[in-house]
Formats: sequence, structure tokens, C-alpha cells
Amino acid sequence: MRIKILAVGILSILVFFSIHGTVHGFDNVNTHRSIVERALVMDSYLDSHLRHAFGFTYGIGTLIDPQDEPIEDDSNVRVRTIAEWLEYGSYMEDKPICRANRHFLNPLKEWPDAYVDDLPASLSDLVDVRYGCWLEDFSNVTWATGYVRPSLLGSTAWTWNDHNWMAARDSFFLALTAGQTAEREKYWFRTFRDLGQVAHLLQDMGVPAHTRNDLLAHVELIGGDGGFKYLYNRFEHYVEEKDSDIAQISTISPVDIADYNLTRFWDHNQYVGTDILLSRDQEAGLAEYSNANFFSDNSIFTEATDPTDPYHFPFPNKSVTTAERVEVMAEDAHFDLVWYVRYMPDC
Repeated sequence: MRIKILAVGILSILVFFSIHGTVHGFDNVNTHRSIVERALVMDSYLDSHLRHAFGFTYGIGTLIDPQDEPIEDDSNVRVRTIAEWLEYGSYMEDKPICRANRHFLNPLKEWPDAYVDDLPASLSDLVDVRYGCWLEDFSNVTWATGYVRPSLLGSTAWTWNDHNWMAARDSFFLALTAGQTAEREKYWFRTFRDLGQVAHLLQDMGVPAHTRNDLLAHVELIGGDGGFKYLYNRFEHYVEEKDSDIAQISTISPVDIADYNLTRFWDHNQYVGTDILLSRDQEAGLAEYSNANFFSDNSIFTEATDPTDPYHFPFPNKSVTTAERVEVMAEDAHFDLVWYVRYMPDC
């Protein structure tokens, strides 16, 4: 139970940040780490829980030595604080990059079928070949937690992900029960690294492309021979450039969490595509909120497309917005037609 409370505390803080103001997209080098860092600074719950429930005198500032565990970032510092290991985990979740193919969740589908599938099968296979990932397709929530249905129901799948919620639980148990100090340190390191990786996956649910089946928004096709390269989603690139703004966030708007069901942070089955979901207080998961209220590159006003289209989503749709094209002067002094879209306040 303690590991669940500990992790839920971390995830609760990160949910608050992910839906603060504009929904953000993230890169693993800067933004994921910055979100974790700022969240831990602004909410004292985790720090207090570590001090009083687990005896970490300095809370999130307690130093942990990973012992002989490999460290795979550019820092030469091996002994770091709990907060820094959480940040490190949020960085490592995109290593190797093909792990990112399991960072998508369409909340309008059942989780076993909610993985990203907008790329042609040949290109999807090419991604795995190039980056050495021979993995089955899983939705983000299953990749992160192992669950294929809401966690209270207990149905799980083996995902070959050795840095997920289940892995963190195993390391947590070993950290509490290992006889030698060095062993305990090693398993504490694994616990916080893996929780950081789970946090990364939850943060990605604040990126509309990740909840609207839009991997193509991250890939540029090159030539006619099936070549490709990964790109930042343009939204993610914008947020990376604004990374310093995260440190300036001074308030967060907590969402009332009615229970400690782990997977409800992702998808609480409150939004099923038949009605508008506007409020953050409707107990919806983060994937539901970003899917229902925001566009991705290839899913703008797609409510009239064939339901079998990979980018078909019922909301947001034109009928509940003030969508209009406005002529504005661009940086090159020429006029462009630009979409301005806002929900109608009485819808």
C-alpha cells in the first residue's frame, strides 16, 4: 500500500501540472525534467511523505547512490537526490527512441486496442528495425502500469517494459527488505528512476497528438523509399523553447481525486465521445481531457470523416466552436489565413 500512496502522490502532482493552463507537449531532455522538478518544488506532499513514512531525513533532497547500476545521461554525478533520480527517469523513458511508439493512448478505445496505429505497417516496422525495438504494440497506460483494464479490476499484461509501475513496485519491496545498505540503495535508485519513467508517460497524456492517434505528427517522411526521421511535434518544439516558463509557474489548480485508482490518472472512462468534456473537475483522466478539448496536426475538425479513419474524433467540432479563418499579417509581411478556434461559452 505504501508504494501505491507514494506513487499516487507523485502522479497527482504531475497531473496538476499537466493540465495547468494550456496543455503542454514535452521533450525528454529538458521539459519532462523541468515538469518533475517544478512539481516537486511546488507541492510538499511527496517530500513530507518520504520524511515521515519512510525515514528519509532530507525528503526529496536525500542522496541515493545507485551503486553499480548504469547511468545513461551526460552527467558525471552518480550520487544524486531522490528528486534528481525522478527527473532522470523522466529523461530515460525515451531511450531508445522507439519506446515512444508506446507513449500513445486513445481514450475512446478499449486499452488493448488503444495504441497508436496511424502509420502504415511497413513504416511502423521500419521504426522498430532501425532502433532495435522488437516490441508489441501497447497503449500508454498499459505500457506504464501493466493494466489492460482499470487497475481496481486487476487485469494485467506482460509488456516487456522493465521500467514501469510493476518494476517500481518490485524494486520498492526489495529496497525495504534487502539486508545490506548497498543493496537497499540500489533498489531505491531503481524505484525512483522507474517512477520517473512512469511520470513521463503520464505527462505525455497532456500532448494532444499522444491522445489523438497522431504519431505522424512526430515523423517526417523522406523521399519515396520509405525513409523517415523523427521530429518534435511542432507543439512539443514550441513548449521546449518556452521551457524556462515552467520555472515561473507560481500556482497550480489541483483536481479533486476521488480515489487512488492508479489508472484513473490516464483514463477514467468519463469521456466516451458523445458529449463535450470541458471541465477539469469531471474526474476525467488526462488523456480524456486532452483528447476532447484539443487538436493535433492531423485531427483538426475530423468529426465528419469516416469513423474508420485513424484521425476521426467527435470533439472538438465546429458546431461547438466559434471557428473562423482570419486574415493576419505574417512575419514576412504577407497576409495569411489563420484558424482561430474557441469553444462557445454556452455549449
